[in-house]
Amino acid sequence: MASNVEKRKLKKILVISYNFPPEGGPAVQRVAKFCKYLRRNGLEVFVLTATKRAKITDPSLLENLENIKVSKTRDIGVLFRGDLKKVLRSYFPPDTAALWRLTAVKKGIRLVERENIDLIFSTSPPHSSHIVAEKIAKKTGIPWVVDFRDEWSNNPSFYKYASQLQHKLLEKRVLKSCSHIIAVTEKGQNNFEELAGTNNVSLIRNGFDQEDFLHLDAENGTVKKNKITFAYAGRLNELHNPVPFFSALNLAINQGNIDTEKFCVEIIGSVENRKWLNDFPRLDGIVNFIRYQPHPEMLKRLAAADALLLFATGMNNTEFFPAKVFEYFKLNKYILAILSQPGELWQVMDDYGKSYLARESIIEEIREKFVELYEECKSNKRVKPADDSFVNQFSREAQAKKLFHIMERSMGNSK
Repeated sequence: MASNVEKRKLKKILVISYNFPPEGGPAVQRVAKFCKYLRRNGLEVFVLTATKRAKITDPSLLENLENIKVSKTRDIGVLFRGDLKKVLRSYFPPDTAALWRLTAVKKGIRLVERENIDLIFSTSPPHSSHIVAEKIAKKTGIPWVVDFRDEWSNNPSFYKYASQLQHKLLEKRVLKSCSHIIAVTEKGQNNFEELAGTNNVSLIRNGFDQEDFLHLDAENGTVKKNKITFAYAGRLNELHNPVPFFSALNLAINQGNIDTEKFCVEIIGSVENRKWLNDFPRLDGIVNFIRYQPHPEMLKRLAAADALLLFATGMNNTEFFPAKVFEYFKLNKYILAILSQPGELWQVMDDYGKSYLARESIIEEIREKFVELYEECKSNKRVKPADDSFVNQFSREAQAKKLFHIMERSMGNSK
């Protein structure tokens, strides 16, 4: 089969992604931008995704995807609720999207055969997208590139998974069956190389889309406001834990480090984010929660802030880069980053040159960095522009070109 594929030129790809616009949130940004720019690279892009009710919708993410052909199949697993959903995950690994394969595989095979697809690209989580892709690739014999936005068995949350052995076996099967593996961190790249026993692994970090920033006023956020504003965008959870920051902010207030009448924090995202403030009544009115915003509106709010917040917490055996960090870089803002420990993310943040870095376990260190940045913002100095060569390496357009070349090299490497 490989010898036949070698003679084919890459023209058509099938993208398998459980989540896709108009669904909103972080799970769709990377794949949507890949589709946009791969199409501009001349590929005909077909997408296979799931029909389901999205918690968040963001129609703005459909812009520039008009020429992408999207097919959907039903995930019957969404009919499971509550405890039944937990049972589904326990008995049908790897995740609650496991039953999507019952409809997606057949549809995918038909698409490949009818449209003469040259290559499959699948992205996770959920990792069920790779299981669907594996079965389609095995049946059709075409190359298959896998993209891990988060790691699998080396994910910081893996300790919570039931049937860990089954997960590891599924992961190894995927890694051994695919033509090429893509990770979003150097640590992830190294982990996958070790697990797969191959160096056929590439690094493509998350990034920003230059065109998303064209509507922003270059001077936005530089005008003196009544309040110094620190902003955060995204969900809050164990890996994006605001408690160390809230604790440090509480301490700074108690020590009289800031004028609470002239300072506020905006947290943009799910309404569920508000529960993280329950143990900090003193911060009510200082920390404000804003419900999920369409991507363009979210960027406007971040651009209007004096500084941005980044939480990357709870890391143990790997590192996780919050996808928003690259849009933070493009916005040319000061960043207060609270991280688990010095490492890969710490180094990238330091290379940016306008980051104030602190470890999540040392509240006094967070307070000191916060007060230092607060005073910097209060001085109203103009922010020095970021180094273009550093920022532009995270352009979605450049990353899609790298992916395109990986796909071209993968032709003839089906298994």
